[in-house]
Amino acid sequence: MPNLYGDVLSDVAAQITGSVGLAGSANIGSECAMFEAIHGSAPRRAGQNVANLGQEPSQLKAVRYRGDAKIQVPKYERKAPKTKELEGVDLFVHWHGTEADALAPLIQAINGDDAALSMITNRGIKVWPNGFPETFCTDHWRCRFKNPKGGLMPKERIVDLLKAAAAQGIDVVKTENLYRFDGTPSYSLGQGQ
Repeated sequence: MPNLYGDVLSDVAAQITGSVGLAGSANIGSECAMFEAIHGSAPRRAGQNVANLGQEPSQLKAVRYRGDAKIQVPKYERKAPKTKELEGVDLFVHWHGTEADALAPLIQAINGDDAALSMITNRGIKVWPNGFPETFCTDHWRCRFKNPKGGLMPKERIVDLLKAAAAQGIDVVKTENLYRFDGTPSYSLGQGQ
């Protein structure tokens, strides 16, 4: 398994047996391998001649490997790419106002035929349309644009939105493309959406 999950699993398995000191760990590649105690190094043992003395085990049978033995690691193959389609874009706007209903008309001024404001969130919570008035809002607003006809959004529309925002004095600090992969949306919804 990959290194991170192998590390977690080996720690858990060792602890179940009684101690992380009872298990070893191996990182095995196609050209080399590294073996280690899963609990890390023991710097307090350095220079004492009590570890790595080349001795044979006294309780268990010693294991010997042929020098030419190779471990067969499955060849990594990248998965086929999924179909990626642009559904919309989030424009993150810096605005000092406190009411989403006041911000929405300013943002809607940059709407286009295939890119219209569909939602505003603040701190991940949907505040427009039909947000909760008691939501405490900061000055960082996520304004989501999608195709109002339900179709995809052409990539060049993002550039058009940014130009229109700049012309209107809207301070866009970040953008995030909204993609679906093989037909499944792969972006976060606003809480309450």
